[in-house]
Amino acid sequence: VAPDGTIHVAFVEQHRTTYANAIYHRSSTDGGKTWTEAKNLSEDMPNIDVGRCQVLADARNRVYVIWGTPLGGVAGRSNMWFRELEGGKWSKAKPVSENPQDNSTRSFFAAVDAAGRAQVIWNVDPDERHPELMPNHQHLAGVGDGLVLQSTLDGATAGNPREVFLPVIGIVGKGAWAQPSCDDLATLNGYFDSAGAAHFVASVTGTMYGANPHPPDYELMENGKTGQIIKLPELSFHASKDIPTLLLDAKGKQHVIALYLAGE
Repeated sequence: VAPDGTIHVAFVEQHRTTYANAIYHRSSTDGGKTWTEAKNLSEDMPNIDVGRCQVLADARNRVYVIWGTPLGGVAGRSNMWFRELEGGKWSKAKPVSENPQDNSTRSFFAAVDAAGRAQVIWNVDPDERHPELMPNHQHLAGVGDGLVLQSTLDGATAGNPREVFLPVIGIVGKGAWAQPSCDDLATLNGYFDSAGAAHFVASVTGTMYGANPHPPDYELMENGKTGQIIKLPELSFHASKDIPTLLLDAKGKQHVIALYLAGE
């Protein structure tokens, strides 16, 4: 719901004639009694599949829809795009990152921070920004998608991505065989404070060939550091669809809401 009271909804739906998935937007100015016709926001990329999307409204009543476009042949990765609605007009679709192909996203989360600005975080493999993690210019199996980047959306402009988190770098092997290693992250979700700093939980896996191999745990990440570990039962395919969520209540207390498959 935007500051002016307009309800905005963004969703993925199959096009009625092309049968391709597309990102749509509808809005209501009368509390949901009537709605605008669905607008296809990914109309300029009809041959590109789309994935999960989010909609935000910042303090200046500007609306953002952010979505992913899965990369063909690259499992679990996508590029991120957004469009901005201001004064009744939509901007053209633009990448959140200026170099999306090389910084392809594993997972992303977007929200309005406590000061009313639109923020996006996503995680990538750290090779491009940390060449020390790829000896001989080759990606190592023990280096996960652990680097988290953040961008502030300001109208039709996405701010330059900045690093906000990188797992501790360990070492696999000894002597000439020693190689750097870091954990793998997925399903980022959380909130942003008044300074725009990200507070989030993520699924953290020690890769098979990493320095600390382990199955997925959920960890709290704040101020560039890991915090509490949250143990959850195996979530199977629900992990990517029913993502555990970090929330902050009015008293400043944090809560994690998660599907608990071991319950009744």
